[in-house]
Amino acid sequence: MALLFLVILVLAQVQPTRTAALTVAALVLALLMLPLRDQSPHTFVRGTYVLTIALAVCVLLGCAIRAQEARRQRAVHDVRQAERLALARDLHDLVAHHMTGIIVQANAARTIHATAPDKVEPILDAIARAGTETLESMRRLVRVLREDNHAALRPGDLIAELGSLVLDFSRRNPESPPARLDVTAAARNTRFSPEIETSAYRVVQEALTNVHRHAPGGRASIHVDADSDWLHVTITNTTPRHRPVGPAGGHSGLGLIGLRERVQALDGTFRAGPVDGKRWRVAAGLPRHPAHETL
Repeated sequence: MALLFLVILVLAQVQPTRTAALTVAALVLALLMLPLRDQSPHTFVRGTYVLTIALAVCVLLGCAIRAQEARRQRAVHDVRQAERLALARDLHDLVAHHMTGIIVQANAARTIHATAPDKVEPILDAIARAGTETLESMRRLVRVLREDNHAALRPGDLIAELGSLVLDFSRRNPESPPARLDVTAAARNTRFSPEIETSAYRVVQEALTNVHRHAPGGRASIHVDADSDWLHVTITNTTPRHRPVGPAGGHSGLGLIGLRERVQALDGTFRAGPVDGKRWRVAAGLPRHPAHETL
């Protein structure tokens, strides 16, 4: 029984596949030799038959566990890759927005250079600031992959977008208490880079989606705060009185992985887990000035 269990364990966990195969082959040989302890031919044939069936079952079970783990790892990789691509698309569109402004201001400076040279210097200062912001976005863009066939995404006001998102969530879940959005004065009066605000929106969006799928009937609250260096977003929901048999859309558990990948790509912090055994909390901290690598 110990050797049979070891066969399952080796097939399920040992890496690489070649090592697992060689180890299992040795275990199979050792198991099939066990009936030789009894020198009776009848006992040998019967024991070998029983062990062969047991080995077949264990090998199939171990391979099934190994295949399931491989599928899970591929799914996690695909989610992380998709999140990197989504972040790259967001940053690409924001860079395009900055470049359009630079071109417009440069053309304006060229037009008024002869008639109003005193107004050219402020325009050049604005171009320099826009160029710096664009370069910072491009440096962050270097760290993720991007696709060419993307759809445009125009940044909007974070607080207004969050309000619309929470209102839409409450409308789609009439059986649940209305979701609450709490934004501090510091968050209302602080402007963050567009990619930071877009990521904060994605965090709230995914968290509310998980509340709808896994905790229908629970109360959700969103708290947004900011200081001089960080934007803090916290989503808390209560557990429902009656847990659903299965979440809508099935079980995946990959949405939080994608969020963690997006937040960490911007040098932020991300935590998700139960609180007091009665609530679930998702908390993300996004830096106002993400550290970036040199090109």
